[in-house]
Amino acid sequence: MKYFLLPGFIAVALSTPFAADFSARFVSRNDSGAYEHYAVMAKATPRITAPELSALLAPNWRGTLTYLDYSSHKSVVLNTSLQALKSGSDRFILRFDYEEPNHTHVFGTDTLTVASGGTTLRWDGTDFAVKAKQWLPGQTLRMVLEGAGQDDNHAVIIRKTLLLNAQQFAVRKQVRLPADTALVQRNFYQFAR
Repeated sequence: MKYFLLPGFIAVALSTPFAADFSARFVSRNDSGAYEHYAVMAKATPRITAPELSALLAPNWRGTLTYLDYSSHKSVVLNTSLQALKSGSDRFILRFDYEEPNHTHVFGTDTLTVASGGTTLRWDGTDFAVKAKQWLPGQTLRMVLEGAGQDDNHAVIIRKTLLLNAQQFAVRKQVRLPADTALVQRNFYQFAR
């Protein structure tokens, strides 16, 4: 907290715990001599940058995909490996290798693109707004994304919560119908190296 004196004000206190946040409190006297307090607070839209996602580029991610099978209403766990590549300045290619219960392998690819000045992450053609971004201990980036999409042939709101650092990468995908408030976990990727 920093204090400044400005003409017409007793004191001004500025607080910027994060570069994207700003708050200020003003104290002044009105015509009758009473103190008046004013507060101004602004929170910038969270933004993500390609360098903040660069920990994805580490080789040898191994882990699991746990997903909800809608036909059986049971969770299925698949051993999964991931290789991430950078394709351009703001684009990442995620290559997945899923091991099915019968030990056959299925391969998949996702494309992530940092867009709209970092306020959007385009994930396989779906635009996700960056709703929250937080740095946790261990240089772990936590990011919450939301966007409109499809799940099981229904229009839904999709929320993806990512945790990323040099040793772990996790993505929790939750969905909800637009008229509903409850989120349902659709899948969860958890990788380590």
